[in-house]
Amino acid sequence: MGFYHPTDIETAGDSRIFVSQMNGKIMIFENGSVNPVPFLDISAKIKGQEFQGIFGFVFHPNYAVNGYLYVHYLIPGNEFSRYSRFTRNPNFPNVADSNSEQIIYEVPYPINGHRSGDMNFGPDGFLYITTGDGAPGARGSIGDVDGNAQNLQSLFGKILRIDVNNGLPFTIPADNPFQAINDNVPDEIWASGLRNPWRWSFDKQTGDIWLGDNGQDGWEEIDFLPNGLAGEKNFGWRCFEGAHNYVSTNCSAQSNYIMPIVEYAGYDNNNQVGASALGGYVYRGSQFNNLKGWYIYADYAQWKFWTLKMNGNQIEQNILQNITLANPVTFGQDNLGEIYVANFFEGKLFKIVDSSIPLPLNLISFSANQLIYNTIHLKWETTNESNIETFEIQKSIDTKSFESLGKVQSNSSFGKKVNFYDFSYKQLNINELYKILYFRLKITETNSNSYYSKIIGLNIERQFAKIGEFNPNPSENGIVNIEINSWKSTKANFKFYSNTGKLIHTENKKMNSGSNLFELELSKFEPSIYLVEIDIDGEKTYKKILIK
Repeated sequence: MGFYHPTDIETAGDSRIFVSQMNGKIMIFENGSVNPVPFLDISAKIKGQEFQGIFGFVFHPNYAVNGYLYVHYLIPGNEFSRYSRFTRNPNFPNVADSNSEQIIYEVPYPINGHRSGDMNFGPDGFLYITTGDGAPGARGSIGDVDGNAQNLQSLFGKILRIDVNNGLPFTIPADNPFQAINDNVPDEIWASGLRNPWRWSFDKQTGDIWLGDNGQDGWEEIDFLPNGLAGEKNFGWRCFEGAHNYVSTNCSAQSNYIMPIVEYAGYDNNNQVGASALGGYVYRGSQFNNLKGWYIYADYAQWKFWTLKMNGNQIEQNILQNITLANPVTFGQDNLGEIYVANFFEGKLFKIVDSSIPLPLNLISFSANQLIYNTIHLKWETTNESNIETFEIQKSIDTKSFESLGKVQSNSSFGKKVNFYDFSYKQLNINELYKILYFRLKITETNSNSYYSKIIGLNIERQFAKIGEFNPNPSENGIVNIEINSWKSTKANFKFYSNTGKLIHTENKKMNSGSNLFELELSKFEPSIYLVEIDIDGEKTYKKILIK
């Protein structure tokens, strides 16, 4: 299925899954397909369809009765984030009325900086809205230079908490913490010290808050706020990035801030590899018992996923999963608590599943690599094999539909304690370049029972030809050889230029996939040094040859 730049996944309390798109539309996924008619279409109201449309939305807890949903989108003409209520069409349950808009709240972002994106209803029935610190966040710049996140008179870098059930457009909950008269602090502020929390959630069982906050250049973080925590709630930015001091001006001791439950290295501390923490959900579904109580989160830039288990308010386990998915942009839950994830540019929706069904062996490792000549090499190791007949290697482009690449017979009959396997094939499909291919093993026992391994991903890159040197060089008789290793069948175009830059000879050679040895007849050339341009599919290489 396909969505255009998905941004959020929500449930209305029934079997439908709703997915917002950056282009101003909310679509319905139902019975295995996407409804062609948008549930809500506000494309005429948004600032831009590529990256300036709908950032997030949420349904009212009593949606089945009142039909309310709340949408965060960017409005044209300025840099405002608008939070509006829309109402379901009373005659068509799969359509919301775009003309029913009731503006609830607006936040100005004068320099188009971090604006967060998420909002959720808490277990107390109030609407919680996160804002970004308003800074542009350019690589190498000083983060939140105006100190917005720590300034309680600013709406930036905060969690806002409002009551949309009493009064229009809202009222302030009586227990919000900053309601002193004439303090110039907006009464809707509930917590501070955030940079750019794109996705966060309430644990639907405990009411705890789990929040992914994007770091500046050094550290990404996942924050945990237990339900009912008393006192001022300040997550520390920009005094701290992760648990590390960032600035000291107007900052206090670390113990006065909520430090992240997890931090991991960002760009500056990870060999200039980008990072962008994506907050997720605690699994409270019923399909996968092994996942119950685990928090699932990811990284948009690094394509990584983790599962985290708490023991009280402390981490018991935090496990990096062997999953690769390009640009995961949002998580969501359905009405039964099953978790989904969507990726931004491909626009696909995936369900989080538990692949830990016990296998009839111990799969120590399973990996894939791209070799020269466009060859894909898979290898795996096992122990404790018993009555295993074959390993079938399967490939997919979407983790949904797999095709067989071939089979490998089991080595378990040889009585080895550790069994080593490998399998290679030529990856010749040009359409699969620059994409992720997924692989798994279908493990079949002698009694025909079959099991599937975990799924691994491999980012397929274009491989360029490897061009050797002219031999001999210099050439006494004008006969030279050159070897070119190519990843596909194509052609090489040779152009010979004199030392004055004049083109004097052109020659084309057909190439096969693999090693190609060409003999070039240059005996009619005048003794001199020549510049040779070798053009293979637009990739040009230059070499020199001396003819004596």
